[in-house]
Amino acid sequence: EPLIAGLFRDFNVTANILYGNIEILQETPVGSLLVILSGESAQLKAALGTLRDHHVTVELIKGGQSL
Repeated sequence: EPLIAGLFRDFNVTANILYGNIEILQETPVGSLLVILSGESAQLKAALGTLRDHHVTVELIKGGQSL
């Protein structure tokens, strides 16, 4: 499912991917992305909620505001 594209379509939140990695562990792909999300505070919160609803682990590394 195109989750990153959906962030813009559904919430007007842009995603700038800085780094990505995928490894295969016991025949299961496991990956990580370092992404900068930009948008209105309420929209960012909703977008993060949607990512979590899709079982994406989200870790805020640095932010100008509390989400």
